[in-house]
Amino acid sequence: MTSRKGKRSLPVGRINAAPQATTAASADSQSSITAEDPLECERKADCVGVHEPRRPLASSVVPSAAPWWRSAFSPQREKGRTASLLECSRILTPVSATHRLGVASGAVSNLFPRMASLRCDRYAATPNYHTSLDEIYNVVGSKNVDDGSEINEDIDIHFLGERLTDVLECSLLGESITQLGEHHNTLGRAAFHIFKGNVGAGVFLLPTYYQDAGYGIGLVLMVLLGSLMIDCTLALVKSKQKIDLAAVRTYPAVVGYILGDALKHFTDFSLLFTQFGFSVVYIQYASSIFAAIFAFSHAYHVFVFLGVLIVTPMTFFSHRMGALAYASMLAAVFVVIVLAGVVGEEVTFLATRGVSPAAAFFVPTMRIFVFISGHMFSLEGIGTVLPVENSMTDEDLPRFATLVKYTLVSIVATYLVVGVLGYLAFGDALQTSVVLAMPPSKTKVMLQVLLGLSLIFSYPIQFVPAIQLVDRALGISVRKERTKAYIVRVVLNMFFGALSGFIGADTVNVFASFLGAFTGVHLMITLPVLLALFTDPVLGIALERTELSFRDYVKIFFTMPHALLECRWHLYLLLAVCVWIGGMYYTFDSVFG
Repeated sequence: MTSRKGKRSLPVGRINAAPQATTAASADSQSSITAEDPLECERKADCVGVHEPRRPLASSVVPSAAPWWRSAFSPQREKGRTASLLECSRILTPVSATHRLGVASGAVSNLFPRMASLRCDRYAATPNYHTSLDEIYNVVGSKNVDDGSEINEDIDIHFLGERLTDVLECSLLGESITQLGEHHNTLGRAAFHIFKGNVGAGVFLLPTYYQDAGYGIGLVLMVLLGSLMIDCTLALVKSKQKIDLAAVRTYPAVVGYILGDALKHFTDFSLLFTQFGFSVVYIQYASSIFAAIFAFSHAYHVFVFLGVLIVTPMTFFSHRMGALAYASMLAAVFVVIVLAGVVGEEVTFLATRGVSPAAAFFVPTMRIFVFISGHMFSLEGIGTVLPVENSMTDEDLPRFATLVKYTLVSIVATYLVVGVLGYLAFGDALQTSVVLAMPPSKTKVMLQVLLGLSLIFSYPIQFVPAIQLVDRALGISVRKERTKAYIVRVVLNMFFGALSGFIGADTVNVFASFLGAFTGVHLMITLPVLLALFTDPVLGIALERTELSFRDYVKIFFTMPHALLECRWHLYLLLAVCVWIGGMYYTFDSVFG
């Protein structure tokens, strides 16, 4: 099979089947298929191939990493359609000889939520590459295959899934989700999406973490941490590009393909926990900001209640991204305005009053792990890289890694400017957000209002990916079981509000640091490091063996690297373990003393 550019072979496992069995399967399949109108085989207008690369796959196969008999989807085409596979075999055959699903003797079954499998006797094979779901539905009836229309919205726009940022943009343009196959990002738009995914409301918490390190050590640590972040992000991108399969497009899919189902489920859990954690932080953060403006008794808890009342109806539209796209874009505009205003206020404050006497060059404390884990929370956008990469054209893909590198450099520079200047200007006045530490003025009130509104409008986008996982786990269809779906959303939002009220207004940065230590460090460092260590060896072994054992993974992990520079991955992993343990310990210590 060829790669997306058709220039190299894909390292995929072999099918250990006897030639006789393959021949018999082919014969059985051919005997069960009769001729049909050739024009019926060329229905293109309303059909999208389920395995066509670089399109939202309504029923694409997400390969598992445990068995290595994977199917690689070739982008080779014949008359605008991908090459076909003979039913119940892996032998390429002409389209005209195989595309006879009109009276196929078999049944379509959903062995996996995104895979429809055609069974013939005791053999099973994925549908022909050029076969659409509509053509399969006409054969065996819709009762054997779930409707894929909802899958397009509820799965393909899943967080770190297939082009969430493009779905938002297409919703604003009035395009349907099925049109995303022809919707590609330019390099400029790709850089914008990556920057927007990493620079959010969390950036205004960064100055508070310098109290645990000092501006001198914090500056050095942030430069090193930024270099590590860029290295790990590029490792994730390179791993995905080396796999080079149309169905392996998301962060969990890449992890599952290389590291197995266990770590794939761990990645899903980390994403779920992180997204719901963001939801809690956003309610907590917005409520604390508005409570600081309207200072009255129990103001924080009142605004938590009002915040839940406002965001809960917005989460009812989690299956309609067009309704949420405008809120997301408006929130991004507010963040940019607040960011510019904060930097301007910091520079003005330093120019008129100088450096705060409480600002220290170095703070000798083990709470430096809180500094690192707090920045891990702000580095929330590593998951946006793969969706953006999926939307790039083949011509721009060779330059994508360079684009990511320079975009992340600009993000790290933004973190440094906001964090260091904020700490130098306000020192020990920093409690949670740098906006709240600013001296009283009309500008401060305006920035508070805009930041609070940006958090409210960003909440549904943070909530959507995780609630879609919950819907899938509970088997809920938002369209067919609206009452049940709404009840789940109301309960979750009430729980998040109760948790925000219990945590309190003064622990926004502490809870954000906990999220960075508990799950953010694994998404940012641990999993990309494991992908960097295992991708090449695993893909190489897959050519010769059908399955990798745990012993194989251990052997690969402890194999001495060929170059000294490769030892950095083990150092990254050691740092991740230290941040995971130390960050959680000191965040709990901050709350419970």
